[in-house]
Amino acid sequence: MQPEPSFVSKNNLTQGMVIFQSHKWPRDFHYSLYQELTNQLEEGVNTQFWEYIIPILSGWKAIRPKSRQFISQQGLQALEKVNETRMAILKSEDGTSPSIEYQDWRQVKPLFEIAVSIKNVNSPVFASKLCHFLLPNVYPVADREAININNHTYKEYWKQCKQGWISCECKEDLINILLEKINPQSSLYVYYPWAAKITELCYMGHISKL
Repeated sequence: MQPEPSFVSKNNLTQGMVIFQSHKWPRDFHYSLYQELTNQLEEGVNTQFWEYIIPILSGWKAIRPKSRQFISQQGLQALEKVNETRMAILKSEDGTSPSIEYQDWRQVKPLFEIAVSIKNVNSPVFASKLCHFLLPNVYPVADREAININNHTYKEYWKQCKQGWISCECKEDLINILLEKINPQSSLYVYYPWAAKITELCYMGHISKL
């Protein structure tokens, strides 16, 4: 059963946050990580960024059963193409931080396909996490433990998240609910991926009830 657009709701967000924290993932919902990613990507996707992101991908359980060396080598071969394709998405929104709300699958599919080719497996988990690190608010994470990604393709999941966010009439309320949990200790990070993170969390909350 696939969720209706109304799955992006306060109840599902609250439940999704509980599930997220039950996995002992960062209590700031990766708030500090997104700030660091912005700094790391200032010069684009280069070898320095690739060296930085490999351990994070491993920590997010995205690499197994492949080795870090395999992913590193495969990624280095695709690095120029990854950077060019990412920049094309950035330029589609005048260089600002792009959002799933204003993209369509035709625009975001090429980067996802390159990411899939790096690990070269059927599961979309690695590709979704890598793309999320590259453009956090364009690609919601597809984590097998949290959203049971085996039941559908990433394309379907992505479109559900996009439509869910567009249809949501309480976006500001949801942002404030999550922001209260994050409780940033410094000034607000303006590029936090609200649309992608909230739809991911709401999806977690929704399927937990099915």
